Amino acid sequence: MQYLKLLLVLCLALTSYAMVAPKTVYSAWVHNNSEEEMEVKVYYGLSPDMDPAVIRSQTIRAGSQAHFGEEEQDMDGWMASLEIIRVTAESHGMSNSMAFKSAPFEVSSPTRDYRFDLGVSDAGQLQLAHHP
Repeated sequence: MQYLKLLLVLCLALTSYAMVAPKTVYSAWVHNNSEEEMEVKVYYGLSPDMDPAVIRSQTIRAGSQAHFGEEEQDMDGWMASLEIIRVTAESHGMSNSMAFKSAPFEVSSPTRDYRFDLGVSDAGQLQLAHHP
């Protein structure tokens, strides 16, 4: 009887764990709040553990923003939605530095149009942060 109770508790725990929504980001806005032009690259893949399938790059002027839309990959007869697995930003201005964020991102469920903010600290370091 004790064994059956333990098995039931284990099954319930695994079921509730499996029901957690994935922390997936499909598209993003990147806001350049600095006074420098930034080169931003967004890496899309099937999973954060895999190599990127698509890389999109945009130069974002100071005070501007750019949208990185959803991407798909042909899987021989069906299309798979790719998630954003990494975002990098590089400044060629005075700070001449680089920053990055990698998945999982701070979301509680699949998300579209996630917002990232770019800035330069007082020490001159490039900062890439999410904006809730």
